[in-house]
Amino acid sequence: MSKKNYMTDSLKPIRLVLDPQERLMENFNVTDIANGIRTVVTALSGMGPIPNLSISGTSSQISSFVELIAREKHLYDAYTRNGLGDPRTHQSQVQLRYAAAQFERETGIKYPFST
Repeated sequence: MSKKNYMTDSLKPIRLVLDPQERLMENFNVTDIANGIRTVVTALSGMGPIPNLSISGTSSQISSFVELIAREKHLYDAYTRNGLGDPRTHQSQVQLRYAAAQFERETGIKYPFST
């Protein structure tokens, strides 16, 4: 089994298709989206290079995606600063759930992803 090289793999352009009709036409799958988001969150956490990212969808789909990623980052930061049992971490989890529900409504993509 080959080891994934995040430095070289993340330099490849990442294209996320959020619009359901466009995903069908381009045969795009949830695994591609999940891997792209994982790369973005890793980069935002300071544990990887910033990816070359292209996102397509309606403005509300893209906004819900950006909010989802921001809430993922907030939860990560709250967890690393305060620990799991802290009320601020719990509040970040609630905000992430709300952002995930909005993302699911806008894109039809279930979050968190099951790949």
